[in-house]
Amino acid sequence: MVEPGTGYVRAIGLSKRFGEGKGRTTINLPANSAHGGGNGVSAGSTFKVFTLVAALEEGIPISTNINSPETMSISGFQPCKYTGMFEGKMVKDKLLGGGSWPSVSNAGDSESGNFNLKNGTWHSVNTFYAQLQKRVGVCDAVKMAEKFGMKRANGQPLMPVPSQVLGVNDIDMVSLAAAYAGFAARGKYCAPYSVLEVVDPEGKKLETRKPDCKQVVDDDVADKVNEILQGVLTNGTATGRGIGRPAAAKTGTCENHTCAVFAGHTPNMAAATAY
Repeated sequence: MVEPGTGYVRAIGLSKRFGEGKGRTTINLPANSAHGGGNGVSAGSTFKVFTLVAALEEGIPISTNINSPETMSISGFQPCKYTGMFEGKMVKDKLLGGGSWPSVSNAGDSESGNFNLKNGTWHSVNTFYAQLQKRVGVCDAVKMAEKFGMKRANGQPLMPVPSQVLGVNDIDMVSLAAAYAGFAARGKYCAPYSVLEVVDPEGKKLETRKPDCKQVVDDDVADKVNEILQGVLTNGTATGRGIGRPAAAKTGTCENHTCAVFAGHTPNMAAATAY
């Protein structure tokens, strides 16, 4: 749980039990590898929000309708320059993500037809978002995620491939919560940190890090995102999961339903979880 407007990490919780018997893990599962965590988990459809933000920032109207069948192939993606680890090697300015996406499918038979930025988000329609990302550009969608502090949990940059919109990059929950806190703060992203105070043996408070915040999108763009995400809890994949006060969220599912991810926020707190 991360506080909007400051980046303060207010809570971290995890289950250390695994397997049968009394097995336990010492890995800080919600954190990235630099903070004692592992390599993260798939972000699932919680990552669609960054393509949504990029589309709104580029002026694509919320009412834009896109015919989105159950399954489709999409071609014509423009490649992006990538610097980082790729297939076990360090590469620089390697072109990735161009060409076609041979097969993208929705989660259920009912998810087909015409969708706009609202109901396409509410129902998390994969083929809608694949096409929206093509209009936005994979590079711009990835850059938007990076503006909100996102990178892979192992410390490497996000892979700029078309399927990134469906969350194929493995990320950590602290970073995801901090990103959604940026929406709650009306577009002001603050890097997460947890040490709020240090006191020496004599009781003197030592200087600690100040909030590291930056307005990464205009507040009116963030307001539109928040309005759309509120509908996920009232009209979409998380219908009935409201908490009786203003809240916005996005659901996600890992490949082959191996896990589920949920990220959301109220005006004063953001949270992300994977299970």
